[in-house]
Amino acid sequence: MPLQFFTYKNGQQCGPFNEAEILAQIQTATIGCDELIWREGDANWTPANKLFAGILPPELPAKPKHSRMGIASFILGLVSVGLILIFVLVAGIIGVIRPGILEDENAPPTLILGVFGMFALMLAILGFGMALASLLIEKNNKKTFSILGLIFSLLTAISMITMIVIGLLSR
Repeated sequence: MPLQFFTYKNGQQCGPFNEAEILAQIQTATIGCDELIWREGDANWTPANKLFAGILPPELPAKPKHSRMGIASFILGLVSVGLILIFVLVAGIIGVIRPGILEDENAPPTLILGVFGMFALMLAILGFGMALASLLIEKNNKKTFSILGLIFSLLTAISMITMIVIGLLSR
């Protein structure tokens, strides 16, 4: 007499099925690989993928997702690049409209630009740290946004530090 199989699906027991019927249901995904099956003579219910190990193909691995921290670092990198561009544009406009005002380190436009530049630098450093952490810690995620965030943040930080050094040396 052939073995009889029963499934447990949506809180109900179904069956009996013979081995060919149960395999056909698994292969057509009527029964999931992790669904519980009881085989006549067994003491416990067993997931289909364990009961028919070697017969069924292995489950496909999950697709890697983009790192949330990597996406955040990318956004911070883009924002910091935008802030640096605004910084340079505003400094240029102020320099044309009021020549020499940026030479006075106590002038309000100079102070405001300094705070704005430091904010952009802090965002770039934060984005760089998040990108680096994402690349080092999150092993099973896509790296695209982390790498782009790292590049944008690094370029912004280098640009801002270079402008600070040039400003200090030009005194």
